[in-house]
Amino acid sequence: MAQRLRLELVADHATVDLISELPLELKVRILECLPTRDAARTALLSTHWNHVWLRLGRLAFDNDFFWGIQKCSGESIVPSKIITCVLLQRVWPVKKFSLNIAALIDPMLKQSDLDQWCLYLSRNGIEELDISLWNPQYKLPFCIVSCPTIKQLRLNSLGFDCPINAPSIFRGVTSLIFLDVVFNRNVNGIVSSIPNLEKLEFIGCEGISNFKFTAPKLESLSIIGFIPAAESRWLSLHLETIKVLCLDHSCMLWEDVEVASFPTAINLQVIELDYMNFANEKQLMGVLKLLQISPNLRELDIKIVLKMMT
Repeated sequence: MAQRLRLELVADHATVDLISELPLELKVRILECLPTRDAARTALLSTHWNHVWLRLGRLAFDNDFFWGIQKCSGESIVPSKIITCVLLQRVWPVKKFSLNIAALIDPMLKQSDLDQWCLYLSRNGIEELDISLWNPQYKLPFCIVSCPTIKQLRLNSLGFDCPINAPSIFRGVTSLIFLDVVFNRNVNGIVSSIPNLEKLEFIGCEGISNFKFTAPKLESLSIIGFIPAAESRWLSLHLETIKVLCLDHSCMLWEDVEVASFPTAINLQVIELDYMNFANEKQLMGVLKLLQISPNLRELDIKIVLKMMT
């Protein structure tokens, strides 16, 4: 009798869906740990899990996401329509959004699609945004520039038109990363303020000197990629405030007249220099000049290029 009772109790517990009994917020966090494609599949389990999916606040759309869907469905898909559908069904704010679409996946992606998604996100509490479209013909919508809730922003292969008559941009952003971004000419010459920016990175960008701004809280500045004379003058504007500076070899080809205009980097404590070639006299002189204007330097990290003897 006791053995039968134990078996009945085990059977009763086996029928209980313990995960479904968890608090809603915890179930949403569980889905956020999954790839967006897998999280979306839970909506097919039941109406209950569909409600959880619609509250997911972290979404990542990339090539793997769409290739996986296409592989499962066996049909051609239109990524832009899927993204629009998913966004417009959200019940809770989208805090984190990642978009990475190559032309191979959606060659028909329109600027209006990007504008629509960004407008929705800017109005629904977006805090972390990562956009990679691999085509500079697409422009960053102004609603992202003026969005007050974004804290971390990463942009890859986009065009950036410097806003007209905008004294303050990226107001809530503390971390800003540009990769292969083309900064178009600032025709009005306005210097905008980015009041809360602490970390700024440029990797392979063009026209950095067109991006005129002040950032009173800026502490870390990284520039990877060639900097012509105009960009070196742009760099001198920020040397007095930053604590960490990271440059690569292509940034160290300054002329004496340019370095002479650099102010004393009074707050600079860490310098990181990548892929330096000290056989290049211009690079070596550039490093020495940079050290001369950094009286409070505490850490110096130099990665050098060693050429094999033939």
